[in-house]
Amino acid sequence: MGNGFCNLDFASCETLASQLADNICRAIARGDFKTGDKLPSISKMAEMCRTSVRVPREAIRLLEDEGVVKGRPRAGIVVLGKKRFVWRGSVLFVSYGRQAYYYRGVIFKNIAQRLSEKGWRVDFVSLACGDGGTRRQMGPLCRALQNGHALVFGAHFDEATISEIRKAEVPYFAITSSVGVDDGAAAGLASLSASEAIVELAEASAKAGIGRALRVVMDDADELFGVPFRSRGIDTENLVVRPDGGINRFENSSKFVFDRLVARLTDSKKPKVGLVYFGDDSFTEAGLWAIDCAGMRVPDDIRVATLSNRGNRPFYRLPLTCVEYDLLEHAERIARGMLAFLDGRKFHRQITCSARFVPGATL
Repeated sequence: MGNGFCNLDFASCETLASQLADNICRAIARGDFKTGDKLPSISKMAEMCRTSVRVPREAIRLLEDEGVVKGRPRAGIVVLGKKRFVWRGSVLFVSYGRQAYYYRGVIFKNIAQRLSEKGWRVDFVSLACGDGGTRRQMGPLCRALQNGHALVFGAHFDEATISEIRKAEVPYFAITSSVGVDDGAAAGLASLSASEAIVELAEASAKAGIGRALRVVMDDADELFGVPFRSRGIDTENLVVRPDGGINRFENSSKFVFDRLVARLTDSKKPKVGLVYFGDDSFTEAGLWAIDCAGMRVPDDIRVATLSNRGNRPFYRLPLTCVEYDLLEHAERIARGMLAFLDGRKFHRQITCSARFVPGATL
């Protein structure tokens, strides 16, 4: 047995005794110790770990309670046949405010389940917002990044978040956004916008003679969305709408979105828009439903398309053109990529969400 058996992280938030217990279990799982073998004495382990005898004594007590080892008079600490589950490590999920309530919640939940099944503990940290990055806002993230995570994952990281992750030198996976343009820093990039369904939407818009498309989003402005449109001669712009954080009713939020949208469409100083694409998630779908119920209308000469999430309840009832994403499949693809990275296996660094284009009455 080498000294690696007792290598402990004295800066970790996990207790030294718990770390040592995990190390012993890993050594048993590797076959370093077999049933009936003896572990070093308490005093020897303390010397190897450079700790007091209290640490190995507590670690052995934990393992005795779980039936992994047994301390016997004059026989020493003997390994029993029972093995114990040990987390392989931890992954940190970063979210901003409302993300827990809609499509990223679907993605996060399913990825967390897949990672946990493979022995990876999932920790969460929520930040106040994703559009600035004060030191106060970054405090929870900075503290979380000190806990030795093997990977960080989140949706639409802002510059401040990415900066802190890079400082901590922790690899990260990200759902792309305007900040998430591929600069090679991320271990993996998952995109909702870079799919064949978006290409089909762009082609249909070009055939309809649309010269400018406006994408309405709640949190981010994914620049990947504009690529297939611009390549077909269609100018694109994003209308980023962030309702007051205290608004939690779809009706109120939808009116806020609608008022911002109408102000843009009726602004004579800006280029005329031919297509409005509600490019967010079920929160926006709920807004469309509320807009319809309230009798509010997007001008008749404006074509409308939206995102539709399979796996989420379809809130709206309008016969809209939509890009229908399969978020459960998207979560599975991301999870497979993350597990491959964590295991040191090859994987596709850019992960695209599977989706289909569903033409409606508006296009």
